[in-house]
Amino acid sequence: MRLALTRQLSTRFGIFGELCREDWTPQCYTLEDPKLAIPLGSYELAITFSERFRRPMPLLLNVPGRNGIRIHAGNTDADTTGCILVGNGQNETGLTNSRLAYIDLFYAIQKALKEEKVWITLIQKGE
Repeated sequence: MRLALTRQLSTRFGIFGELCREDWTPQCYTLEDPKLAIPLGSYELAITFSERFRRPMPLLLNVPGRNGIRIHAGNTDADTTGCILVGNGQNETGLTNSRLAYIDLFYAIQKALKEEKVWITLIQKGE
């Protein structure tokens, strides 16, 4: 399975984006901390146990110069230290319905990993 995160808007509240499945079907919205933005590119995803969150979570593998980059629920850039937050809605300061978006995405990744590798590609709108 391939996912594409398209960064669409950078504001003082964070980098807003949209996460789509490989057929460009929208999955959810995203938010990243602009000071700790993940380099553009493709990264394999795995589900591993997070000591911080005390449960299995998606982890981006082989991010240059970084480790522990996860996808998780959260509403504002204050909820992340370099990870990708997901939500079903967005407003000018952050995301909404993040837990529901995370649950849907987690199970989609978990199901796909039973049959194939899962990749996420981060791109900038217009590139």
